[in-house]
Amino acid sequence: MPTAKFGIWNLPIDLILEIFFILSTKDLFCCMSVCKSWYNLITNPNFTANYTRNLPFPTVLLACGFSSRKFFLVEIHPSGEFTQKPIKPKIPDHSETESFLSVIGFLDGLLFLLLSKRHDLHNMREQVYFCNPLFGGCFKLGDYKIVDKGNRFTQYVLGLVPSTSQFKLLRIVFEKDRRLQEAHVFTVGEDDEWRILEEPLSPLARFDTGTSFNGVYYCFDENGDCMHTFDFGTEKGGQIPGPPSSLPNRLVWKRLSVMGNSLCVIETPKNLDRIIILILGEYRGSWSWSKKILLQNCFPGELNMGGLIPVEVLQNGDILFTHFWKNSLVFFNRETKRCTEIKVCDSYRQSYATVYAPRFYSIQRDVARGRYGTLEMYG
Repeated sequence: MPTAKFGIWNLPIDLILEIFFILSTKDLFCCMSVCKSWYNLITNPNFTANYTRNLPFPTVLLACGFSSRKFFLVEIHPSGEFTQKPIKPKIPDHSETESFLSVIGFLDGLLFLLLSKRHDLHNMREQVYFCNPLFGGCFKLGDYKIVDKGNRFTQYVLGLVPSTSQFKLLRIVFEKDRRLQEAHVFTVGEDDEWRILEEPLSPLARFDTGTSFNGVYYCFDENGDCMHTFDFGTEKGGQIPGPPSSLPNRLVWKRLSVMGNSLCVIETPKNLDRIIILILGEYRGSWSWSKKILLQNCFPGELNMGGLIPVEVLQNGDILFTHFWKNSLVFFNRETKRCTEIKVCDSYRQSYATVYAPRFYSIQRDVARGRYGTLEMYG
């Protein structure tokens, strides 16, 4: 009969950590409740950093709908099986009439949210929050901003400056006719209010076709001919050549996304007969597009391919998609060349999905160290 002398808790710390690194997020939260020493190991920020660099298998955070926000964690096992778990992060109350909660983005284990409330007939009050979806803690950034929604449209973009680990938010205000009116930036932990950008960003497109990658926001212009950029570190804009298209821009939908550790462009012809994925890489100091992935005749007939966005390439080459207009995931099997739709939620509203890299310690720890400056905690 085993005794305490030979229990698992007597294993070397390095070996225990190696075991923890191959467990799922759900299993690790169970381990945290076993004993104080395991809790201290897992809640150490160094453990989170090492775990996210060596995720055993992808976990997707899926947010469903706007007015009735629901969150799910979906784990994709090496066998191809999916398990899903509803989660209830501490988020701002959005039960009021004409109050909407939307996801700005997910970064470094934190979920950034936008709460919009009707102020009067033509204006909305917008407030940015961020929280740890699993470990609690929710903070708001600055005061409410009143936005004239009668003639304007606002878009929020989240980015991380790799050299300083600073979070920054880009807020772009468009006129009703899609002309850019102004742009602001907010550095979390440093700024108390939004700063007006010194350089205009007029080439940026109004609609959400862009994405942030390695500290830079990439977005097509209105015509889809070239890609404009915003560097969160220098707070300056630029542009790079767009990918060579197999069809004229008027015949294809284009969307930017991050797949694995690369920036990619998804092209879907408007007749919805195939999906082409182009990967952006740097070769000898210049940008180039390569590795075309063609998916054709592999989707269920009832699935609208125009809303598919790649989320991750699995280790065996299978590809995981989310559907922009449906609360579902789509799994592409490289061997069978077929796709399977995994419905997560019954509602059919615009959803947000991202590969989930957990943070096993609370935001309050970083706040206490002064990383985020002076913040007001929600709730």
